[in-house]
Amino acid sequence: MKYYVVFLIIGLLGFGGCALFQIGLETLAPKLSQREWLAADVPLKIGVFTFGVSLWLAAISLLVAVITGNVVRW
Repeated sequence: MKYYVVFLIIGLLGFGGCALFQIGLETLAPKLSQREWLAADVPLKIGVFTFGVSLWLAAISLLVAVITGNVVRW
């Protein structure tokens, strides 16, 4: 499997995890104090950062694959 496919899958999984985490956080929002909310927000920011980095890596690897002619034929 090519690198850009792996990075894209990691990015999409990270995005799905962030979305589910955000839905759960919004559901619990009325019950959380300000300190708990800030503590719970950290994993979400880490997930969004991971998602962004993996999508950039997927884009760069796809660009390299296109330039070198190593694109997977679907």
